[in-house]
Amino acid sequence: MSQFYRLAMPIVALALAPSGCDSERAQRTDRTGEVVGRSITGFEATREIRLVGLRTERAMIAAQLPLLSFMAEQDSITDIARRSVARKIAAVEQELATVDMRLAALAETEVPEWQANEAAAAAAIVRAEAAREAAWQTLSTAQRTTRS
Repeated sequence: MSQFYRLAMPIVALALAPSGCDSERAQRTDRTGEVVGRSITGFEATREIRLVGLRTERAMIAAQLPLLSFMAEQDSITDIARRSVARKIAAVEQELATVDMRLAALAETEVPEWQANEAAAAAAIVRAEAAREAAWQTLSTAQRTTRS
């Protein structure tokens, strides 16, 4: 679990927590007094909090890809090394596509399938983080060209 995730989750939990009122007061109404929504259940709140955390981690991984691409393009590395970094970036993008699929499934998950789908989404995030680290490692150890 990333440091950011551990720090952000209590804040997100407070923001999404039901306010301890009865279900009639928790329902939203329009101007005429018609009920237009209902309060969320404990499971729905838990699911939303977990989704926020996973989506945040996914966004942090994806945000590094343009920087990684730019650095590979601008750095004085060989063409072979540049292609190797590009392959690593493509691997990260592929892992992020898997994360997106897992998050979409998790958003629709109900209680019986929660543990399996949540574990699959978390594992997909871990694989994406590993792919991102491999891309940075490939760039940092890339063979350099000599500048004239």
